[in-house]
Amino acid sequence: PQEWARWHNTARLYWTWLPMLSALSAMRLLANVNPFVLMLQTQLEIGFLKDRFNKGLYLSGVFFFAWYIVTRFFSLVIGLDGFLVKFRATSKYVNQDELSIMNVSFTLVFMFQILGITNLTRFSRRRLNIFIFGGADGKLSNRERGMNYFWNAALAKRLRARFSLLQFVAIMLSFDDFDFQRLVLHNDSHLKLVRSLDVKVVRPEQSM
Repeated sequence: PQEWARWHNTARLYWTWLPMLSALSAMRLLANVNPFVLMLQTQLEIGFLKDRFNKGLYLSGVFFFAWYIVTRFFSLVIGLDGFLVKFRATSKYVNQDELSIMNVSFTLVFMFQILGITNLTRFSRRRLNIFIFGGADGKLSNRERGMNYFWNAALAKRLRARFSLLQFVAIMLSFDDFDFQRLVLHNDSHLKLVRSLDVKVVRPEQSM
């Protein structure tokens, strides 16, 4: 239905794309090839591949798994190139014998950029989604990913119905994984409703 697609896109805009665009950096692409994140995401992608094969969607399964491999390679090449450019630009300030405010400032800026490569907020929310919707196996199937999408869309719709536009925007922008956890554990009736539905998606999108 178009209504749920609209609220799904709204939730994706506020909780996925805007946080990514707020700290856009070529080096952040290296987060996709972080060994721990890569291992987790590869397990999920293999689960999606098996789920599509079980449904007879062979072409779709091969295409999206190949797309996942290509995007990881792209993230490695572009992210490494961005790191090397900034590393060379910073090295002349790091290798100075004189300890000046400018040298220390550029070094600290580069250090904080390195520390911010992995988006911990995005990663913790992804792990929380897997814990809530993934079931005992700890893997999101197509149906479980659909339940996750539906729950986010329903939450965005309910927030818009209850609050004014400005309040809605403020809540959506400040909503984090702690709010999500408190909301689910405080009242799981909405989650039970979603689990009772036969929600199916053919193409789960990459990020949460």
